[in-house]
Amino acid sequence: MLWYDLKYYPSQGSYLAIMTINEYFQLLRQKLWFISTATLVTGSLVFLVLSQKSPTYRAEVIVSIGGYIQSPNPTSLDIRAGVELAQTYAVLATTNEILDAATQEGHFPVNAEELHDLVEARVVPATSLLVISVTYTDPEWASEMANMIATQLIARSPTNLTPIQQAQVDLASSEIRELSLLVGTARDQLNQIEEELSHAADAQETEALRERQNVLITQITLASSTIAQYSNTIVSLQERTNSLTIVERATVPTSPSGFGRLPLSILGAIVGAIASGVFVLLSDYLSNTVRRPHEATALLEVPVIGVIPIKNLNRPIKHLDLIANSASAATESYRAVRAKLLFPYQGRTNPFLFVSHSENDGKSVMIAGLGIVIAQAGLRVLLIDANFHQPSLHTMFNLPAENGLGTLLAQELDLDEADRAELVASCVQVTPIANLSLLAAGPAPADSAGVFGSQVMARWLQFIETATKAHIILMDTSPLSSTSDAFVLAVGLQTPVVVIVRSGTTPYEALIDLRAQIKHFGITLAGIVLINR
Repeated sequence: MLWYDLKYYPSQGSYLAIMTINEYFQLLRQKLWFISTATLVTGSLVFLVLSQKSPTYRAEVIVSIGGYIQSPNPTSLDIRAGVELAQTYAVLATTNEILDAATQEGHFPVNAEELHDLVEARVVPATSLLVISVTYTDPEWASEMANMIATQLIARSPTNLTPIQQAQVDLASSEIRELSLLVGTARDQLNQIEEELSHAADAQETEALRERQNVLITQITLASSTIAQYSNTIVSLQERTNSLTIVERATVPTSPSGFGRLPLSILGAIVGAIASGVFVLLSDYLSNTVRRPHEATALLEVPVIGVIPIKNLNRPIKHLDLIANSASAATESYRAVRAKLLFPYQGRTNPFLFVSHSENDGKSVMIAGLGIVIAQAGLRVLLIDANFHQPSLHTMFNLPAENGLGTLLAQELDLDEADRAELVASCVQVTPIANLSLLAAGPAPADSAGVFGSQVMARWLQFIETATKAHIILMDTSPLSSTSDAFVLAVGLQTPVVVIVRSGTTPYEALIDLRAQIKHFGITLAGIVLINR
């Protein structure tokens, strides 16, 4: 199944099918040299750039926000507060105050501004863990910088106790030590009483020991309770929500960070290939020129009778030598045009008028090549150069251009038949190709369009057909973009017109305008020939 890309043309009031999926792939194959070059250049540039850069190393330190991690039963409020505070500390870790303090304390080889470009702080999602990473060319300095930044961040946070809080902790610790000694002594005494109870025989002695035992148990219970209270006080002071603790210090990295030069070069080459492919497709899509046969057919509503490959229009003689002396693919293309063009007109001598939008569309070269393959089929062919603005057919056969069509049009029509035949014979030149003759442009008339629109041109053309006994006449004309000669000739002679379209050069608008003119003047189109570059 073929899928079409549609483009809208307001002057036509309709959509035009531009490309099929298959043609997209053909286009990419045609531009494979460009894509391959872009791929190679991009990959090489990435490799060269990376080769000039020193490898970098990444060191990371992990900081925990809040003391709930050390608590056996943290509350949801503590956890939520720690997660939210972590975002704030991620910003504070890269501030100038922290970085400047770290730079001065650590004596780094970079200043605070340069360090800012090397450091990154991020929070592990859904946790209160802050990761501070430093990427630098020296692995040891990278780890030192990361650890120092974490240290300076902690030093400037409420993590450390105030003097009053520290005094409370010291007092509670002292009381805990004294109470612990008291509990220890009481336990020793309690053990001794239990041993004496096991040997006591007197009831009165036993009762006295029981009273002492109860007193010691009460003392131990009260002391343990007091110790627990003091311990809770210490924990509440030390395990606060807004406190920072280094969970894992940064170590010296042993391998460079990121991808190596080769993987990045391959990735760069892939990106270059994709970008160049997109560029080729996008430039083709945005182009306003005809590139494929079905585009020309849709615009002019007549079939493309052939596609002729002409690689270099600046060397027409070499192209024509190839057509005349070999069985190349280009020669077969001309033969296909010959068959489709002449078949509807078998048995009739018929001039064909060839028109194109601009001078560089390859029309004259194509006419010469078509004349050669028709002549090789045994038909007498006459080429007429009616392009008085830039005549070129004579140069393709190395013939002079002093006399030609302009010479005939300058003569009066009342010449007798013998004089006219002699004049035609003096202007028509034989080419090196058998059965192929040329009537060059000759001297240009002052008003070529006026002459072409008069009966002079039509009557001379009739006499030329008779005098030369040509089976086929192929007429070259001036480009449509510069003069009206081609339109005047087509209307005046009422001869079939072949439109030459050069792929990638002829604009859509030119064919849309041509289609309107053809319909307006009732011109007969014999077909379209697409010139591929």
